[in-house]
Parts: sequence; C-alpha cells; structure tokens
Amino acid sequence: MVLALGIGGTAGYAAWTTNTTGTVTVGGATTATTLTGVPSLAVTYKPGVTGLVAATLVQTAPVTIANTGTAPLAYTMSVAGGTAALNAAITVQVWPSGGTCTNATTVPGTATSGTLAALPALPTGATSAAAGASIALCIRTSMTSANVLAQAGLTTAPTITVTGKVGDNWTTTAAGSVTQSAANHRFRITNVGSGKCLDVSGGTASIGAGVVINTCAAGNRQTWLFTPTTDTAGFFFLQNATNTATVLRGGTVLADAAMHPPASLISALLTARVERWQPVAHGTTGHFRLVNNAGDCMVTRSTTDNSTITYASVCATSTDPTNADYKAQHFTFTEL
Repeated sequence: MVLALGIGGTAGYAAWTTNTTGTVTVGGATTATTLTGVPSLAVTYKPGVTGLVAATLVQTAPVTIANTGTAPLAYTMSVAGGTAALNAAITVQVWPSGGTCTNATTVPGTATSGTLAALPALPTGATSAAAGASIALCIRTSMTSANVLAQAGLTTAPTITVTGKVGDNWTTTAAGSVTQSAANHRFRITNVGSGKCLDVSGGTASIGAGVVINTCAAGNRQTWLFTPTTDTAGFFFLQNATNTATVLRGGTVLADAAMHPPASLISALLTARVERWQPVAHGTTGHFRLVNNAGDCMVTRSTTDNSTITYASVCATSTDPTNADYKAQHFTFTEL
C-alpha cells in the first residue's frame, strides 16, 4: 500500500510491505511389488503306467502379483536359471484367474503360451496394476508323455521374476523359484502269495543276473522303473534301480516256451517281445498280473528268500485269491 502525503508544494511517499510464512509437505511416490504362488507349481512329471497309475503331466497354481507401492505399475514377467533342456520341454500357459485355478480348470482362449525357457507375455488385462491393487493369475505348466520320457531323470529349478515399471527407468522386482522334475514311475513289486518282493540275485542288476523274491526292504535293488517303450504302446521296460542300463527279460532266448527259465537282466537295446511288460488288473482290486508282449505271465510259487522268478506261457484264469495259481501269478505295486 502506498500513501502519498502532501507537504507544502512537494509530494512525499511512504511504502509498507508485509510477509507471511507457511509449510507444505512434498511426497514422493514409492514402487514396490510382491509375487506369491510360484513354488506351488512344483511337480514331478511322470508318463503313467497303463492300468496301474495315471500320468502326471500337468500342474496348475494360482499366482498373485501385488502392487504394494504408491505408484501404478506396468508389469512384465521373465525367467532365468534351471536346466535348459527340461525348461524348453515344459509348456507354460498364463491367464487371468476367474476364481478357479486347478488342474481341472479349462484353459481359456485368451491364455498366453510359452515355455519355461521363454515365458509367455502376461495376458491382456494383467499387464498393469494401480497402487495397492493385485493381479490374480492362473499359471499352468505341462509336458507331453514323449517329453517326459526324453527328459526323465532331469530336474530344473528356475526363478520367475516380475518387473513393475513407472516410465522406463523406475522399476521394482519380485521373484519366486519352482522345482520341477521328469521321472519314470518307480515301484516295489510284491508277490501276493509270498508277500515278498522282486529283487535281483547278488544285489546288482548286471547282464545275466537272475530275478528272485526276497523279504521286502528299502533300497535300489527292490526298486523297479517302468519306462514306456517307444515301439509297443502300453508296454514298459522294467529296469532295476541298481542298473538302469539293463532290463527285465522273461521267457527264453531260444523261444522254447516249455522251458520257462528264470528271469535275467540284459541289454535294453534288444527288440525281443519278452522284454516288454504290462501290468494287467485281474481278480481282486489292486492285484495285477505281469504279462510280457509274448503273453508270458510272471510266476513265483515259493515263499523262500532268493527263490527265482519263472514264467508261464498261459496265464492262470482263476480270480480266487486263495487259489495257488492266482497267488503265484499276482502282484501288488507300491509306488516309491
């Protein structure tokens, strides 16, 4: 405000000013995110054994990305580490969760697809989240039976990472790891009549070693791998865990069905029908006959340790579990 004062013929001026002070808070946005659910994708894929146990080829789990900061974020997802060959053989599908996220859930047409070596892009509607919001996903991993067979014995443990961005340079990340394996089914095989388990004579499945029954016990010598054959659908090589380079053979090399010699373990490279096996459900639930592709049934009539396994060219037809032939030709399987 300016006030002019007239004194005589000369004008005079005076000026006044005033100041005031105050406070203001300037806040900076924060970026933060979490990732949950990835470890629930852990699985051991198995090809299944016809008539005995179903295949394990799919694993589905709900996965949540949460924006726990104060700025909206745009998201991407990536993977690193693990076993390259197995990662490339595992298919990955991602879609927004509609509330149900199990192996029985139908994959929608909007799902994105990739592999565990190169993850798919996040699907439409799941690429960003406002501050405090979450993205609910279903993630499914799967393998074909052929890929499980080709990769059997391998394990992978990659890390999946989500990255949230504001602009180009302001980022936050969260990660989760998952372990997945490919394997053949492993069983302990117990004879119904004796209550004893298939074993290898001498404890090592070397070429020419006999197959016997012994009191059931933990360990590789009574562990049998069922490996699907690639040339005979529904049949399997039976490999003892002490030496998976050999397979269980039934019948005789000379094809003399009347001889029915003890089993031996020989090279898996042969194409003999007597090396290809199939468990056939028969009689009491949970009881199976072991039949090779030549039609021979595995037989053991003894209850004494180290008794050899033999074969019958004609499988017994009795379904009476007290029948001697039934007990000799029927087995139960315990997956290990």
